[in-house]
Amino acid sequence: MLDYSKVLQTGFTATAATTVAAAVCGALEQNSPLAPVNAVSHIPWGDEAARHDELSWKYTATGLALNTAAVTSWAAVYEWGCCQLADDDVTGAVAGGAVVSALAYLTDYHVVPERLTPGFEKRL
Repeated sequence: MLDYSKVLQTGFTATAATTVAAAVCGALEQNSPLAPVNAVSHIPWGDEAARHDELSWKYTATGLALNTAAVTSWAAVYEWGCCQLADDDVTGAVAGGAVVSALAYLTDYHVVPERLTPGFEKRL
């Protein structure tokens, strides 16, 4: 049975880590911590989103919301498929995380259309 509180906890933690990593890389590579976050909003707004470096409701808020939804969806996959492995077992948790990360990569960059890719790659 899927524990939704664990999904939200895992999703929140993974979203925070992803957002911080993207912001740090954006600051280092593009002089804008918001550039990669804004680029995620290319899904509804098109490639124009990837050209924005500044804070905005349209691009930044949309990018954060989409990233949160995507990462939390992958957290649900992790909790559904790997929770048996991960319970009180660091090795199982790491293995499960690696499997779900590989599945997310394959799906996000090789299965879905380009319009549905995460978007970070447009600025990083």
